[in-house]
Order: sequence, then structure tokens, then C-alpha cells
Amino acid sequence: MPTHEIGSAARPLRGSIRTVSALPRMEGTRMTTTRRGFTLIELLVVIAIIAILAAILFPVFARARDRARLSACLSHGRQFGLATMMYIDDYNGRCPTEVPVSERGKVAGRYNQYINGPVVDFPVAGWAYRFHPGFKTYVKDEKIWICPNAQSGYYGRRYKYGYGCTWIPARGRPDGNNLAPQLWLMTDSSGNYVRDPATGEVIPYKITELEPKERRPLQEIIGWYCYAVNVPNSYWQYNFGTPYLPHGEGTVYIYMDGHAAWQKTAYYRQGDFSLPEGY
Repeated sequence: MPTHEIGSAARPLRGSIRTVSALPRMEGTRMTTTRRGFTLIELLVVIAIIAILAAILFPVFARARDRARLSACLSHGRQFGLATMMYIDDYNGRCPTEVPVSERGKVAGRYNQYINGPVVDFPVAGWAYRFHPGFKTYVKDEKIWICPNAQSGYYGRRYKYGYGCTWIPARGRPDGNNLAPQLWLMTDSSGNYVRDPATGEVIPYKITELEPKERRPLQEIIGWYCYAVNVPNSYWQYNFGTPYLPHGEGTVYIYMDGHAAWQKTAYYRQGDFSLPEGY
């Protein structure tokens, strides 16, 4: 190989090729890699951890879902309360009449008559204000008529699909264990409804008459509630799957000043199974 001599040192020429000895090859030897899988114990540990996380998270998700549905129902209740106040204002302070007789008997919907029972037609009821020609014009959004949680039990589905309405007009102050008549429908001293001689319809009270009748201010008088039946099955002829409380241990109530609020529902022995505790 040519070199430049500088003094006594000899260096390779610039650009000359250096050789690198090749790595010795492994003759007759084959390198193998082994893949190690999960053991049974490791798999069981992973499954146990997933089960624990699911047990913790699923109830959290369920509560979050129910809170969202309650918030939607409260929003519907406020809109429904506003519709009620608008109706009363337009009808010279008079509360809503019942659904007219001319509308009753028409088919409101179809659903099981009781749990696992036959599917039957549900007639329009006097309290189902979705079919009230005058009142329903004040409710612009059809979703307001049905509770977002009405799918959760037989009773909710019964009123959702059968009656087409889950907002129920409240009764008046309970008299011991006797159920009072509907709040705003006029009664005489014997507790019988007072009817218009010309139409036969029950005459509703004016809103100003409710405070002395109920002995409490309008903001404490319940006018509507999201349907709740807090009674045992033995109370009914059929197995209706009660008690039915649409929102936890209570439901949404709409008061006669138009506001809505959630409250815990009373047990039926208090006097009225649909009204809140202490009402």
C-alpha cells in the first residue's frame, strides 16, 4: 500500500481503503426466540380487575344517566308550568277544565293491560291533557308530555304508550287516608264535583280560589306531578309492578306559581301515594 513518509512515521494515503475483518459466522448454530404467553393466574387477575372496575363504574354511569334524565324532566316541568300559567291567564284566571267528554273514549294508545297481559286500546282519559283541545296548544314541544325516564318500568311505559302522557294533575290536600278530588276542579260541601248545567263539564276553580281552599300559598300548591305510584302490588287488581317512582325515591312536581322541583314521594298510608312527604 503506498505511503507518504514524514519523518520516520508512515501513514496510509488519503482515500486509501481500510479493510474491516468480517464477523465470524456461527456455523451449525441456529438462534431461536421463545414467546411467553399469559399464565392462567395472570388471566384470572386481569379478569378480576376488569370485574372490579365494572362494578365501580357501572353504578356511576347509571346515576349519571338518571341525573341527566331528571334534569330533562325538570326542564320539561318548568315549560309545562309556564304553559299552565299562560292558559290560566288567557282564560281569565280560570284553571284548566277536564278533557272534554267529546274527546274521551277515543284511542290514546296501545299497551299491555298489565304486566305480560294482553295489548289493549287505552282510551283518552279526563286527566290526559295532551288531548285537551284548548290546553295542548300551549305545549309546543311534543317531548314535554313524556318523562325521559318513562321507559324504566311497566308503569312508566303504560302511561307513555297507553295514555300518551306522564304529567298528571294533582289532587288537593289529603284528608287522612282519603284521596282528595283533583286540585282545581270545583266541589260542593259534600265533595261532589260541580258541573256546568249547559255542558255537563266540571267547573274549574279560579287560581285565586286555590290559596284559601288549600290553606297555603300558590308556590306551595302542587298542580302536576310526573306520574308516581308508591303503593304495593296488592293495592291493585292486576300486577302493575308498583311502586313506580320515576326519579330515584321521588318525582318532579309542578307548583301553581309555575315552578318545578324534585321531591321525595310519600308512602300511600300518609293519605296520597303520589304527593311528597309531609304535604
